[in-house]
Amino acid sequence: MGDDNIPVKVFIALKGDVVTAIEVSFNSIFWNDMWAIITKKYGASWEIERDNMAVMDYETKKVDQFERVIATHKFSGTNPKTKDTCSLSTTKIDIIFRHHDSLGTLHAIFAIKRESKDF
Repeated sequence: MGDDNIPVKVFIALKGDVVTAIEVSFNSIFWNDMWAIITKKYGASWEIERDNMAVMDYETKKVDQFERVIATHKFSGTNPKTKDTCSLSTTKIDIIFRHHDSLGTLHAIFAIKRESKDF
């Protein structure tokens, strides 16, 4: 995911030997670039929610306001090989506290979650 210039972290959830979810985290400064990649791959059929979100640095207690975007794909994704279905969602700001890691202080997430009827 990305253009090899956007650092990401990947979390993979397993149930036995079945992948049930994949979450790709990236710095929110890359939101526009990643959104373009996501919509190019999965199409433009997304439900979009926008609101303001307060994000706090836990150590300093400083709070900043950011626009949060939550996008949920209107249709299930389908694995072309297995025909398993999944939900697709993404958010520009993931939690109310700033992160302190190599991705930066504000993370966005793109998630693919397998439909529970498939496993």
